[in-house]
Amino acid sequence: MNADPFYQGLPKDVPILISTDGTVTWRVETLTSTVCDADPFFFPSDTMECHICFSVFSAVEQTIECGIGSGTSCDVWSPPQDEGEWIRKDKIFAKDGKEACFAVHLQRVPLFHIATTVVPCVILAVLMIITFIMPIDKGDRISFGVTIQLSMVVSLVFVTDVLPVKGALPFFGEDRKFNF
Repeated sequence: MNADPFYQGLPKDVPILISTDGTVTWRVETLTSTVCDADPFFFPSDTMECHICFSVFSAVEQTIECGIGSGTSCDVWSPPQDEGEWIRKDKIFAKDGKEACFAVHLQRVPLFHIATTVVPCVILAVLMIITFIMPIDKGDRISFGVTIQLSMVVSLVFVTDVLPVKGALPFFGEDRKFNF
């Protein structure tokens, strides 16, 4: 199933090459969209793997083989490629001789999110603890605490925009209860 609502199906004039040894080569070039669920529990250092498989349904017995005569390595991950926020690896493989599959492995580069999300939250939490350590008779204690509280609110508004919106809550976003 294609996730693109405007997908019209394959063109009817796709050339098929039939060789004398019985091999049928059908080169299909189409743009396909798909949706994969992400598990952001380990955000900002999460990974995601998405498998996209294609099969041909027909009354004729068929076998899908990967890389025969094409020089393409099959069932081997490609070298990692930097894709902005993600590091991507992919591979092509045949599944049970009935499906041609493409797998994409994405690993998030956590440095940006650590620098803009995790570190400011940790710093603000430490500053809030300092508010409780300050002497009670200090007049600046309340204004310092209110400033830290407002900074936390602004930081959390930013963090809410950066956190993944689909799937389970990340480890940093869950309410944990510890029994001692």
